[in-house]
Amino acid sequence: MDLTEKLRRLKAYNAAWTELEWTGHAAHADIPRDSYPVVVSGGVVAFKGEFRHEINLERMPSLLRGIKGRHWAVGFEELGGGVSSNGGVNVDVSQDLLVVATHHVSPNMIQSRLHLRSLSTGEVHPFGCNFIDVGTDRMLADGAMDIHDNLILLRVCMLPMTWPDISMHAMVFDWTTGIVLLDTPSQSDPTHGSNPCFLDCDHIVTVVAGPDGNSDTRRLEVLSFRDTALDDHSHPTCFFVLPDVMTNSTTTSLHIHAGRTSSYGSALWHGVDSDSPPFYEDPGEKLLSVFVSKVDFPHRFTYSFVVDFSARLLLANAKSRRGIGVVPWNDWGPSTSCVHGPHAARGKSMGMRRIEETSTMQDAMVLFTVFDYHPRRVARARSRRSIAGSASAAVVDVTEINLYSAGEISGQLRTTLPYLVKRVPLRVGTGNSVGNYRYTRAMLCEDGVVVYQLNKYADNEPPAVLSFTF
Repeated sequence: MDLTEKLRRLKAYNAAWTELEWTGHAAHADIPRDSYPVVVSGGVVAFKGEFRHEINLERMPSLLRGIKGRHWAVGFEELGGGVSSNGGVNVDVSQDLLVVATHHVSPNMIQSRLHLRSLSTGEVHPFGCNFIDVGTDRMLADGAMDIHDNLILLRVCMLPMTWPDISMHAMVFDWTTGIVLLDTPSQSDPTHGSNPCFLDCDHIVTVVAGPDGNSDTRRLEVLSFRDTALDDHSHPTCFFVLPDVMTNSTTTSLHIHAGRTSSYGSALWHGVDSDSPPFYEDPGEKLLSVFVSKVDFPHRFTYSFVVDFSARLLLANAKSRRGIGVVPWNDWGPSTSCVHGPHAARGKSMGMRRIEETSTMQDAMVLFTVFDYHPRRVARARSRRSIAGSASAAVVDVTEINLYSAGEISGQLRTTLPYLVKRVPLRVGTGNSVGNYRYTRAMLCEDGVVVYQLNKYADNEPPAVLSFTF
């Protein structure tokens, strides 16, 4: 494929993403009934069953990038032990890496391990060890694994777990050697806290309570795990204050999610017609989403804080302070983040795009909203706005939301991170099959949207897995 053809496809690809105009639509019928999506990396979605010793994988096709679809399964029955529900599996397409966490239970202890496999073959990964011992006194928390290059980040529960004094640790391993780079107590609330994720190859980030455990003031904690302070060997830490949206709330819950990287580097097993796909998403582009849910009885409010990682403001502040410091919201937040609320949906991101399920419609249609925070794509859309027409994605430069206390408006929050927004209805079933008895989940992959839908009351009906790709 020559350069002219690559550029033609790239322009068509960007335009299709902006307007959400699919070039392909497929139903994937090979997913077992008891399997559900646990992670997306690049164009691959991994499905895990509650009682199934295998991971089902779907590589979504892309016409414009010349990628063929594929279904395969990787078994791990020989590993023994139990696999934790959501946190027990992770994949990184760019490194052909599948990580399976197991817990081997005996009368006297629980042995936790990470098993490293090739994503494409299921064999032991050629660049890693067979397994890594996490320890006999700890168990992986659900959803608590992140991968960045040669590093694996875990959030583990220290055993025995005695309520309410549950102790959590953050651990970082080099999966190519098995060496532990970090093993430190986590300040995040074990009941309403969040799992950490990588900011880069030297820093991790999580959401923690404010000073003295004040749950009304949440902060992003950025910890440098390769450096230690000279006085007490602690790790330099910087805190970024989040705005107070939880005044007078009775319960709160927080979830942190970092958009997965692209498939750059994995062309050898993509199964493409040419030597490699003609272009990739930038693997350095990443969003951090913090989802906050609060109950101000009888009302419930939900907010999503979306932080632009590519701006690197968090990292720059953390490095410049070289120790413990606190950065007020107004010094970092309004220009590099966007806050959606007070009834935001919990979405998933890929690169610098994010998707939410907006509402259920008639005739098996579900309305989804896709946000794009990439500055260059926003700039291009803004330059075309005068001639794009009413159907084009809208550019939003300023976001203002209301804050509530005791059911009444108590203030406003203003953020100025621009983004594109486009709503699209998708047919995800037949007839009037969309309803309360259907569980629907939308995910972004590198080349489009994947929708998973399960009829919770039809025991013999497999899940519907649909892909809308470019």
